[in-house]
Amino acid sequence: MIGWRAAGFNYAQYSQLCARALRSVLKESHAANVARREATTLRVSTWENGVASPPKYVVKPAAK
Repeated sequence: MIGWRAAGFNYAQYSQLCARALRSVLKESHAANVARREATTLRVSTWENGVASPPKYVVKPAAK
């Protein structure tokens, strides 16, 4: 059996745990780049009669 599954994790939990462990040991020069990539943006558009409405931000992009 796969180790992470035997420990009671699903793949998403295992992946999140590994990412957190990796981020915690990065050098400062690399940590800043990784932190910048963690930001997420989410836009949603509704479709009516085959036409999309203008997208609305659910999670706005981070200020640069």
